[in-house]
Amino acid sequence: MAHVHSLRLSDVTKREVSGFREWMIQTKGIQPLTVGFRLSCLKSFWDWASDAGLTDAPNPWQGAARGLKRRAEKVVKPNGEKRPFTEAELLALLSADPQTNRNGKWGPAIYDTFRLGLLTGARQNELASLTMGRVIQSDSLNVLWGLRVTADVGKTKSAIRQIPLHPIARAIVERRLRALPRGSGQEVLLFPECVPGGRDEKHGHYLSKRFATFRQTILGKESPTDFHSTRRCFATFMAAALANGVSECSELVRDHLIGHRPMALGSNTYAAKDLGWELYSRAIIGMAEKGIPEAVRSALSTA
Repeated sequence: MAHVHSLRLSDVTKREVSGFREWMIQTKGIQPLTVGFRLSCLKSFWDWASDAGLTDAPNPWQGAARGLKRRAEKVVKPNGEKRPFTEAELLALLSADPQTNRNGKWGPAIYDTFRLGLLTGARQNELASLTMGRVIQSDSLNVLWGLRVTADVGKTKSAIRQIPLHPIARAIVERRLRALPRGSGQEVLLFPECVPGGRDEKHGHYLSKRFATFRQTILGKESPTDFHSTRRCFATFMAAALANGVSECSELVRDHLIGHRPMALGSNTYAAKDLGWELYSRAIIGMAEKGIPEAVRSALSTA
């Protein structure tokens, strides 16, 4: 560290960059993808320093992350590739009380966000940061409620979207709204227990850790699943519903609902970016009726 502190920006060479990269991987045991992220940050800082006139030397971090993605693919993960929850796993998680598994105050948040994740395909932070203003309410019995993912919480541009709420999901959101203090503003959180944390100060940071504790308690530490598996389940439910005749659950509609950029050129370039609330609503209802296993749907209905 004394050596690092003694360096000027122009003193850092390609050789030292290479040594730093291997020190992180070999000595500190940091995963290649994480190493690549850190090297990218340093490259960006040197680019800024050059633009600001703080150094005239070539950026030594240019190309420092080359090959790390391929290297990461060779790293064998102890739990293997992540996958959706199986029906048996879903039933086990849905029937368990997360508050009894060393999660304390996080129990209700785990209970609610897990179910919302399965029924909406939303990311964990999109749910944990949900505010009153992002809830789309309707006075009509024939129009589904929904939730809005905005640019400040969306992971990508494609993540900015609106998702209809199945009546089961709506019941959870309504319960959360009723629990808010009277006179709350539009920015009040539906999950106030999800305080920000981590490098990016995301509301889903601590919830992710508490959900992992709950999941591992029920399924074991070797289960190759995580909260993101709710999105994998949502995609699986959509595919099953499509196979069972629900034409609204197409791949394009699925991508719009989960906030992915469609892979097909015609879909991501020429097709409309919004196919309409009515179509999305029919897809959500059809997914629940024809895509979710009956036992799982019954367990969700008891929420």
